Amino acid sequence: MAALGTVRALVASNAFHHLGLAAWKARFPDAQIFAPAQSIGRASANPYHYKTGEALVRVRAADGLAWYVTDVIMNLRELPAHPIARFAFRVTGSAPGLRMNRIAPLFMVKDHVALRRWLRTEADRDPPRWLIPAHGDAVDLSATPTRLRDLFGSN
Repeated sequence: MAALGTVRALVASNAFHHLGLAAWKARFPDAQIFAPAQSIGRASANPYHYKTGEALVRVRAADGLAWYVTDVIMNLRELPAHPIARFAFRVTGSAPGLRMNRIAPLFMVKDHVALRRWLRTEADRDPPRWLIPAHGDAVDLSATPTRLRDLFGSN
């Protein structure tokens, strides 16, 4: 990473994605650490219907808006190999393909309906061209502009 430029930020995308921050901070001591407020001490107040916090990063690029999401949306090519995980993902409809993760949010989200409503509103307000999930392949949404908002269901 240092070869690409100065590392200025390290991100804990939610309360479950923090392992490794200490090692990265040691390597890049001048980098600031960012995390949702809920991830810091698992505070109870949260702006986006979470118990643990979650990062939704939006980046405007020359060819369109990109959303980076961590655990609520996945795009796995296939079901996990581990039999228990495979069963859980299949039964909950969390994979394969572009899907809402219905496993992690059981622990992370306190109002599933409100979260879906908020995500759909954000997708309607400023539709992303790209969806980059932490779990799975990036998705170019330009050919299917309603694909993401349809994923969130109706308001």
